[in-house]
Amino acid sequence: MVLPAEPDRAASTITGTFLPAYRRALHNRDVNTVLAALERIRDEHQTLQAIKDSGRYTDGVPLSSRLIDGMERAFADHAWISFRTVLELAPELVARCHPATSPWPQDTAALTRLHSALVDSEEALREATTLSTNLYAIPRTLHTHEWSHIRAQLGMSALQAIETWLADSEIFERQARTAQPTGTTALSTPGQRALTTRPAPPPTTSAPTAHR
Repeated sequence: MVLPAEPDRAASTITGTFLPAYRRALHNRDVNTVLAALERIRDEHQTLQAIKDSGRYTDGVPLSSRLIDGMERAFADHAWISFRTVLELAPELVARCHPATSPWPQDTAALTRLHSALVDSEEALREATTLSTNLYAIPRTLHTHEWSHIRAQLGMSALQAIETWLADSEIFERQARTAQPTGTTALSTPGQRALTTRPAPPPTTSAPTAHR
């Protein structure tokens, strides 16, 4: 951006053009990041649901309750990695949405569900943040399979919230796309962002592949 030489005009250009465009770019980036995380979860969730609904693997082998439990935990392990991104970014984005004044006032109930899902998962995010911070003070404290077990526990605790966000993701997108990212949004509404700095992620492995 080329700024005029006069300080007052330069300041006006920055506050009236540059900063709004910058906030909008950051807002759109975060919306896209949340939607990409949900799509990664959605593919695995649809596969899991299809297998559970059929009661069999694709090769016809019947499912036992033990196998279903294992598949759900494998899904939860994988889903938590992406859903943590949603929990970190979505509270501020949802706080900017005002469905009552949008072209879709009927979205109010869905936004309330999304808000509640974030609040319900705050404890899991705090636990994950504290655990990551503490364990990374001692390198290689846990093996990869132990990290997987921890992620699966966190994912299982957030499973209902994950399913809510998958179900209402289209409503979130259209509301977030029309939201106005003006100024600084208070993070206490609808839910505080739990991280101020993000620790390095734990070792990740692909979710165990179901026998399909």
